[in-house]
Amino acid sequence: MNRSFITVLCLLFALLARAQDHASYLEIVRAEGQLKALFDRMYNDQVLGTHRETFREVDSVFHAALLLPGSFDHQWGRLDMIGHLVSDDQQLKVFSWMYMVNRDEYLYSGFIQYLDRKGEPVVVRLQLAGGEERYSEEFDEDLDQWHRKVYYKILTNK
Repeated sequence: MNRSFITVLCLLFALLARAQDHASYLEIVRAEGQLKALFDRMYNDQVLGTHRETFREVDSVFHAALLLPGSFDHQWGRLDMIGHLVSDDQQLKVFSWMYMVNRDEYLYSGFIQYLDRKGEPVVVRLQLAGGEERYSEEFDEDLDQWHRKVYYKILTNK
């Protein structure tokens, strides 16, 4: 009887762990869908500078989503309007994006994600030099050729 009780208890714990993993996965997929809709709204509006609140909401939702268990292993494939890099050793991810307020002013945001020694996701906010999120520079190219991405290269130190 004691052996049966232990077996049932182990099965119950295994089922609970799977249910929790499935719930986390559904939460990540839900957040990805919400982020996709927010990026679409922010980037597809014809009127520049009208979505500062959306920019801030993206920041908040993305930060929370990257802290979810299992988020490090998620591909984030629906977020095709942002920069997304993974280091050669698969230990670090960088997500970044810019929002054009007007022709000469951009809002910038991004995150670095990695796993701590316990396997929990750690998220660090990227900042421009000086801690600013604002970036101003003359843009010489045609606006139709600007893809709203910030490009990085991750150098892996061994």
